[in-house]
Amino acid sequence: MPRLSRKNNESLFEEILTLVTVLPWWGGPLVAALVYVFLAMIVPAIFMANATDSPVTSLPFGVFSKVSVSVAPLAAGIILLVGAASPLKRWATGRALDTQTGAESLRELTWLEFERLLAEAFRREGYRVEPGGGSAPDGGVDLRLFREGRLILVQCKHWKVWKVGVKIVRELRGVMSSEGADGGIVVTSGKFSGDAVDFARASGIRLVDGEELLLMIRAVQRRPQATMATASASPVAPVVTPVAAPDTLTPACPKCGGVMVIRTARQGANAGGRFWGCSGYPRCRGIVNVVAQVGTDVR
Repeated sequence: MPRLSRKNNESLFEEILTLVTVLPWWGGPLVAALVYVFLAMIVPAIFMANATDSPVTSLPFGVFSKVSVSVAPLAAGIILLVGAASPLKRWATGRALDTQTGAESLRELTWLEFERLLAEAFRREGYRVEPGGGSAPDGGVDLRLFREGRLILVQCKHWKVWKVGVKIVRELRGVMSSEGADGGIVVTSGKFSGDAVDFARASGIRLVDGEELLLMIRAVQRRPQATMATASASPVAPVVTPVAAPDTLTPACPKCGGVMVIRTARQGANAGGRFWGCSGYPRCRGIVNVVAQVGTDVR
């Protein structure tokens, strides 16, 4: 059963609706049936069992019982509608993920569409994803990821121009501590500031910028788009690496046999150097020395 985090302003019924959105297709009818039985049968039975001969107590108990019975079909119907709409919404989000072609198509998304697209991408990486419940582009934790008993919190920043600063990463670190999370990820369609990178490295938080995000999307697309260019999503200073080389020159990944793309080392002794990296990163970290290939200098 998915673990949900009750927000201060979230009612029990709202939490039930949130639960329905993350359950399989059969979850909606099952939850609707349970809610109907509880409201139409169990609640009235409890009230009647506690009723007495005194009109002072029997009258309100009788009123509450009738209200519960009358509300039961409405509550069950709402749950059924939400449960029926969820698979359609997931299908639409999955199609949006599979049709992404690069930084330009990402920029056309709204912040909510961007968040839903990332949720689907993480699902395809094997996580169970729970919406964070934020009601604004910058409100709270956006996604909660569950896998193998671990909880990972995700912040989604669909920022098209500005760099994500250290404040955002610090805020996520604080929420991780308060919720006892095992890890944190900040995803942006743009860039991160140097301070944000340094703080994330010291705190064990993973940063996914526009460049790595495109690689992540390409790796989970069921029908990868031929025009997907794994370049920086920053509209200010577009770059041309990493991009896929022609098929006749592209080596197979030595670990998984998948397609490889040209990447640029960002740090370490080989910073600035180019290498072949598996398009399945971060699930597969296979690399091939680009120097060993003939004619692989991509312009």
